[in-house]
Amino acid sequence: MRRQLPIPMAADSKSWQWYAVSGALAAVLLVCAVLALRTWPSRSTEPAQTAQVAQPEPTVPSQEQQPQVEIAKLAPPLALAPGLVLRGGGPTDRPNPDQLAPAFSAYEKSDYPVAADHFDLLAKQFPRAEVPVLYLGVTQLLMHDDQAALTSLTRASQLATGETKDAAAWYLAIAAVRMRNPEAAGLLHDLCRRPKSAYAEQACVLEAKH
Repeated sequence: MRRQLPIPMAADSKSWQWYAVSGALAAVLLVCAVLALRTWPSRSTEPAQTAQVAQPEPTVPSQEQQPQVEIAKLAPPLALAPGLVLRGGGPTDRPNPDQLAPAFSAYEKSDYPVAADHFDLLAKQFPRAEVPVLYLGVTQLLMHDDQAALTSLTRASQLATGETKDAAAWYLAIAAVRMRNPEAAGLLHDLCRRPKSAYAEQACVLEAKH
């Protein structure tokens, strides 16, 4: 009697089915991984983009925080025209017209940075002279360097006499108003009531506004 041998095809069929299922599962996982990798950069950048939109714009200090009172340029003194000081010279504690010429040349051309440099140098060379420091302060006002102008014009008002003292008082008041200095009101008030001041009317108008 013959012994019937087992048919090996059944086992091979089951193994093939298992490999097929495993391969399909691996393919699905691979596809999911690829899709996840493709969407990952865009998802990772979304929070940064949202945060970037939500950030407030940086605030830039505005010049509106300081009153921008416009001024007229102070005319150079007629007595300081170059060449007037000849023999014998002048006071050694004050610059002569020839020394002042480069500063006033730049000043009249509205080249204020150059003028300020010249006036500043002369103010240091002649610390008792009112003209260099007065025009330095006015030039600084014209450049809207109001803090420096306040310092220069305070010094000029201490040194000045006559017409230069009147001008120094007016431009000092302007610098004080621009800087919201507590002395501004008093400076304008005094100048407004100064009967012989060439700036009394302007001071009264500005006092009424501030």
